[in-house]
Amino acid sequence: MNPTDEQHLIAGILRKEPISVERFVLSHQDAVFAQSYRILGNKEDAQEAAQDALMKALKQMPVFEGRCKLNTWVYRITYTTCLDMLKKRRRKPKEDDIDGHQEASWSTLEAGLSILEEKEQRGLIETSITQLEETDALLIELYHLQEYPIAELSEITGMTEGAIKVRLFRARKKLALNLERVLPKETIEILRHGS
Repeated sequence: MNPTDEQHLIAGILRKEPISVERFVLSHQDAVFAQSYRILGNKEDAQEAAQDALMKALKQMPVFEGRCKLNTWVYRITYTTCLDMLKKRRRKPKEDDIDGHQEASWSTLEAGLSILEEKEQRGLIETSITQLEETDALLIELYHLQEYPIAELSEITGMTEGAIKVRLFRARKKLALNLERVLPKETIEILRHGS
């Protein structure tokens, strides 16, 4: 969308023209949902976050100053909305569905124990990530697990690429310390040496 079209769209939203509001939502909903899904990793949460982000953007349109592209501004709102949802999620304890796991057919006890050990270790890694500062945890998630490029993280967070690299470096060190406290020594050695 070119700057002139963007200005007309914003003016229409400020005048509360339904066609402008609809055009705004239609032009941003897919990208906002995709961003929310990448951050939250859950379709239902992503739909809720996307809807909340678009509503916030519409409500905050009068304060949009145009210093950045409208898309970037909407993505920042989406980013903070997703951060808020992650904070809420962390406050709720996770419950495992034990009944769903009882039907698993294990050919041997050893294979079953191996599956349980892997799941436990994944849980410990997730817990260690959640113990990081919100922004650090999100950067680890987006960069290492969802493979967002640094440039895109910069656009989403409003941080410089250099600041993101420094935060990631420090976050990895903190995460390593957290993991050393909870994972078995053998697993740490495998992670360090890759074998």
